[in-house]
Amino acid sequence: MIIGITGGSGSGKTTLLKLLEEQGILKVEYDFDKETTAEKQKEVVDKVDEVIKNSLVNYKLNRLSYVDRAIIRMATAEMMMGTAVAVVINEALEIVKIYSDQGDGNAVRFINKVLDNVSKNIER
Repeated sequence: MIIGITGGSGSGKTTLLKLLEEQGILKVEYDFDKETTAEKQKEVVDKVDEVIKNSLVNYKLNRLSYVDRAIIRMATAEMMMGTAVAVVINEALEIVKIYSDQGDGNAVRFINKVLDNVSKNIER
């Protein structure tokens, strides 16, 4: 996965970014052209959304709440970068419990199923 870094005065890579790059998990491109960076970010979101769309059963991406969509996108991107599936799903569900679930467990069960489908659809 390629990410674009934009910014001001700082030019150094963080230790985490260096480590991810060294392991071949992530390629970091420093690009201070805002238009180009926005296009790259859009490409990444489009790829993530395509995986999610292929993982939804009888449901459309635009029907998801903004919070659920953001959590699923974040988890999908992490899985696409190679983070352990069980870890990603567990962390995502903990976030759902705090920010999305209404106390009945429906959101947790739904997002768990979606992320399970996502994990099966990601090309590894």
